[in-house]
Amino acid sequence: MSHDKMQFKPHQLRFIAEQICPHVHWPTGIEAIATALTSECNDFNLVQFINEANEAWEANYQLNLEEIDDWVD
Repeated sequence: MSHDKMQFKPHQLRFIAEQICPHVHWPTGIEAIATALTSECNDFNLVQFINEANEAWEANYQLNLEEIDDWVD
C-alpha cells in the first residue's frame, strides 16, 4: 500500500531550513531532516536545502557562542 507524498511549497521548505534547522543540536541533524524530506517530498532540492539550513545553523551558532576569557597574565 503506497501513501501520497507530502507537497511542500518552496517557502515552506525555506522556513524549515531557516527557522527550524538552526535549533538542531549539530549539523548532522540537518542531514537527517533532509533525508526524511527527500523520501517524503517530490521535487525536493536536497543540496539547496542543506546549504540554506547549514548557513542558518552556522549563523545561529555564531550568535550563541560564548565569549571565553581565557587570557592568562
